[in-house]
Amino acid sequence: MSIIPIPSAVPPTIKTRYLSIVDPLPTNLFNRKYYTLEGWYNRSEGGQKITHITGPTMLFAYWTKNLIKTNISPATLEGTYATPLEPDELYDLLGLLAPDTYGDKSDYVFNTIDEKYGLSIDDNNKLGGSPDEVTAASGATIRIDISHAKCMDTESVDIPVIIHPRTLTVTPRADQILYKGEAPKYDTSGEAKGEIASFSGQLAVDSHSPTNLIIPGDLTPIDNGEFIASNYELELKPDIPCTYIDKLSGEARVELGGDKKGEWYAGAIIFSAPPGFTIKLKEAEETDVQTKAISGLIASGEDFAASFTFSQEGTFDVTYLLKRDDPYTQEYEHKATDIRLDLNAPTVTVSTNNLGYTFTATDGKGSGVASVLIDGTSVQLTSDRYDGSGSEGLHTYKVTDHAGHESAGTFSLATPPPVYTVVIPETANATLTPSPGTYYYEEGDQFLLYLELDSAYSQSTPVVKANGRAITPNRDGSYTIAVYEDIRITIEDIIVSTARITDNKSRIRSSGGTLYIDTSAPLDVSITTMAGKLIRHSPLPAGSNHLYGLPAGFYVVRLSNGTTAKVGIAR
Repeated sequence: MSIIPIPSAVPPTIKTRYLSIVDPLPTNLFNRKYYTLEGWYNRSEGGQKITHITGPTMLFAYWTKNLIKTNISPATLEGTYATPLEPDELYDLLGLLAPDTYGDKSDYVFNTIDEKYGLSIDDNNKLGGSPDEVTAASGATIRIDISHAKCMDTESVDIPVIIHPRTLTVTPRADQILYKGEAPKYDTSGEAKGEIASFSGQLAVDSHSPTNLIIPGDLTPIDNGEFIASNYELELKPDIPCTYIDKLSGEARVELGGDKKGEWYAGAIIFSAPPGFTIKLKEAEETDVQTKAISGLIASGEDFAASFTFSQEGTFDVTYLLKRDDPYTQEYEHKATDIRLDLNAPTVTVSTNNLGYTFTATDGKGSGVASVLIDGTSVQLTSDRYDGSGSEGLHTYKVTDHAGHESAGTFSLATPPPVYTVVIPETANATLTPSPGTYYYEEGDQFLLYLELDSAYSQSTPVVKANGRAITPNRDGSYTIAVYEDIRITIEDIIVSTARITDNKSRIRSSGGTLYIDTSAPLDVSITTMAGKLIRHSPLPAGSNHLYGLPAGFYVVRLSNGTTAKVGIAR
């Protein structure tokens, strides 16, 4: 059998091989690069395909070119910026090959000119990765070059690609309190690693919605370094409400709380910050006075808080600071004028004089006395005072100030006791205390009568009588007189001392609380206790001497002429 392979670029080599009539014609006798032997034919232009020979035959080899065939409409690769494709999202490049492409699909090689969009081909001929940019418009493609070792020509396929923007979520902060002109604050999520979102514009508030929902406003992403705005799609987390106050934050004012009666607070005042603020006291200046009264909150360095308590009685202009909550933090200074605080009830004093009384009521720095009731009847004070009279017995009063504080109590009036006269007579040879005259005492009063005899009558033992009744002297020689009627005092038995010293001797004696010393010449006297302690030392004139004021007890009395005596002093 002679075999001539056709066509060929070089003259064919004639080989001879012998086959039996049952042997099929061989297909592996010749190799032609990039071609595949399709079979043997009896004519050069084709003719009849020959699979067996039965005799001498001229055969012609029929070759077909190895071709890479691809699908007309390749599938579209879809992904999201900076989001790795999931295993089931990888693009299988083998799917680009048509069913009738040359050979085994596993022998094909796929390449890209560059790693466009940050995608690459793995060892399993799958296109994947993390897209690094968004496709700007429709018609974006990635070109894939396909080759095979046994195919002369390569093929290129443009794969349609859609890389979606990554979702950039803007979440308004919860429970915001916003004043007119303030932009809602927010947090972002969804940025690619290493990227920091940047924006122009700001969120807004739909003040016409019942809950003041936060809306996108003109918030717009802008490029910032590695952050490219076109790679993102802005998404606002919906239905986030806020508290919206339709006035500027600088117009916010304190809220005052407390028990208020008319213009006056009856207790401590709570200065509460308006919504979205904290507060602290700066200064409290008392009005219409020279000296300022400053609250202790200043000295203690009080921090900003939700409120502060003011509890200084009087009328004040209160200066306070308001600080806007984070993240705004502006501070505003305001003054609350004519703050009137009355902490205390009026002070009442009642002084009585028998059936008359003087009633005084004052309210310090407070609101002032508004009304006075005595025994349920209204009275008017003049310069904080009311003078009145009433019946004997218990009386009531109630004083109310303008802040509503009350002072209530009772006082008693009594019929004056009878007044009696006491007549103390002029008494010769003695000095009386009280001095002679007429005195007036209320029934039950007592008084003491003191009687000092002249020296020439010192040895007398006078008798004091009240309305003829003798009065027993006290130990100190005084007389206690109780008054229950008109009294006339009489004093009897004051006589000249008859004892005379004619023998030049001295005499020492005691009576009650008085020490008597008679001497004919001037002497010195020393008085000591029984233990020898000197109590008194003094000169004495000649004559009768009376010494008073010694404590009760026993004494040794020694005169400078040698006369000595032991005496007892009683009280």
